[in-house]
Amino acid sequence: SYLHRYSEDDEKRMEAGGVLDDVNLLFESGILSRDLADFIWDPLNFPKIFSKYGTIMSQVDFLIDLMRRTMLLGDWKFGERNEMFLVPSMINDSSGMDSFEASSTELQCVFRPVLKFLPTGVFERLICLAVAHSATVTGSKLPRLQKNHAMIWIGPEDCMQLSVRSGGSDQYDSAEILLRVSSPDFASKALGILTSMIDKVTFDISVNAMKWDVALTDGVSDKFISRAKAKKKRLKPWFAKSTNQDKQSDSSSANIDISTFLTSLNTE
Repeated sequence: SYLHRYSEDDEKRMEAGGVLDDVNLLFESGILSRDLADFIWDPLNFPKIFSKYGTIMSQVDFLIDLMRRTMLLGDWKFGERNEMFLVPSMINDSSGMDSFEASSTELQCVFRPVLKFLPTGVFERLICLAVAHSATVTGSKLPRLQKNHAMIWIGPEDCMQLSVRSGGSDQYDSAEILLRVSSPDFASKALGILTSMIDKVTFDISVNAMKWDVALTDGVSDKFISRAKAKKKRLKPWFAKSTNQDKQSDSSSANIDISTFLTSLNTE
């Protein structure tokens, strides 16, 4: 049976406000419209909020800015509508995305939390950053998103496939983040982008208290070797040339605002 997400009275109010389609979009795709944000948050009658520049912000602008800074929400710049936002925690598994079963020859990289536990919100924030970065690269295709899986294009051809893979009975028990790329030419860049993003998320949620073990495949077999060994061997295609993933994790590059961080990805 259909499980109602809101009451009949709520539905009538949303229909009268012209946002019922936007509510359904949020529940189905995790996409929040500015119209819906205004509908939900404007009636709260918060006191006046001053920005760092001394100007008055609306409560809606304040809440969107707060959620953007904490990576609970990101700008969605795909499609014709302006002021649309991705809320990763609202993404579900109803999109009918293709299977994520990997072939043995596909290039894979895994980030494993040293504590054997992936905190709630880490993967969601990672998707938020990846989608925001994708939108800054000319020709990027529409991301395909599920709760624990994502296909995100960086330009017209290069695709990062990200997923949460669990090794335990609980969704986040012994969970790890898996990167898959099919193009060797993109492997080095993809690893650099993902490393920078995970550094950013790790700094923001734990001030670098969370540590990761990273391992890679060589594209010939499905055997993983540590990133340290792969780097020492200059394992192709991951370390074919000096790129940003050669650098040690640097809290100064992670401890910057989202806009500056995204700009830095395009200059590395």
